[in-house]
Amino acid sequence: MNGIESTNNYLLESSTANGTTTFLDEELEEMKQIQNFLKSSLITFQIVFGLIIVTGLVGNILTVAIILRYKGDKSITDFLILTLNVTDIFVILFSVPMHMLGYDIITMLVGDVWCRLIDYVTYSCNYASMYVLVLISLDRYLALAHPITSMPFRTKRNCYILILIIWSIIILGNMPMLFENQFCLSVETTWNDSSVRRFYIRIFVFEFMLPLLLMCILYGQILKTFHKAKIPGVNNTTSRVRLISYRHVIKM
Repeated sequence: MNGIESTNNYLLESSTANGTTTFLDEELEEMKQIQNFLKSSLITFQIVFGLIIVTGLVGNILTVAIILRYKGDKSITDFLILTLNVTDIFVILFSVPMHMLGYDIITMLVGDVWCRLIDYVTYSCNYASMYVLVLISLDRYLALAHPITSMPFRTKRNCYILILIIWSIIILGNMPMLFENQFCLSVETTWNDSSVRRFYIRIFVFEFMLPLLLMCILYGQILKTFHKAKIPGVNNTTSRVRLISYRHVIKM
């Protein structure tokens, strides 16, 4: 009887040991698969961001070089595009590496102060890019819908002033980010955090929705003006001036 019990205990222990070993092997195999997936995803991630950085820098730098090398009289549109390209270069240099590496690695590499500064420059340039696009839309609207009456206002001096006002508002408006931004202090920021929630809502409204709404309104007015300009039988001076302005804009 004792021999039978000993045999049963041995078989039970062996079965348990084999089951545990099989379970551990499965867990290890699953962990290896996850590690391989993360490695391949990381490589793909780095390649994509690398291509974004290279193509973005090359494209914007070439555009800046072409505009600067052009010896003729530069238009307001040229200056706005130049401003947009320079701003986008800063976005590529600051924003893309920050999102590629993450706040924790950025803080570890350059420290909390530099992380806050990088974040501040990144979001300021993002704001500037969007509102320069709004200015380009406004310039096109005035040139097409009001080609004569807008001439006293569509000057380079006024364009410089508007750019300066936009940058001043953005620089001062984002200043609290240097002191209140939580991202460089802790990686464990969640949507439940009220400060994080306010931050992203503010970004969504003022950096995305408001500029998008303004551009949609302006381009909607441009399309409306184009539609009115196609009325048959109209051959007055204002219509001819508008058509000449349209052709000039299309060439640009």
